[in-house]
Amino acid sequence: APIHEWPIFHDPGGAWHSLCVRPLTRRVEVAAVDFRNPVAPRVERPLVLAATGDGLANAARLSGIASLTPDICLGATRALNGDKILLLPEPVPLRAGERVAGRIDYVMGGGLGSFHWTREG
Repeated sequence: APIHEWPIFHDPGGAWHSLCVRPLTRRVEVAAVDFRNPVAPRVERPLVLAATGDGLANAARLSGIASLTPDICLGATRALNGDKILLLPEPVPLRAGERVAGRIDYVMGGGLGSFHWTREG
């Protein structure tokens, strides 16, 4: 099942159990859209991930940032852009400095089940 990492789960003194999640690659932009115009819902593209540490990557973290104005950006809130952590079909062993090629595709608004990541090469 996907993990939802809403900011409320990290409030000090909260009743939520913190998960031990450690990033193993640098963050990569997957899609940038301008909602003032019609947007094709399917996102499909190759990605190259740069490993920042050694380990076994078993999930992908999806996060979002809404740029409201050139000076105002909105990341994760209690109601918008909470990170999602989705299991990969197979774990990927990584070494710091290694680059891993893959392909990501999903449908915006298609639910988390539409997310697919495939390693290439």
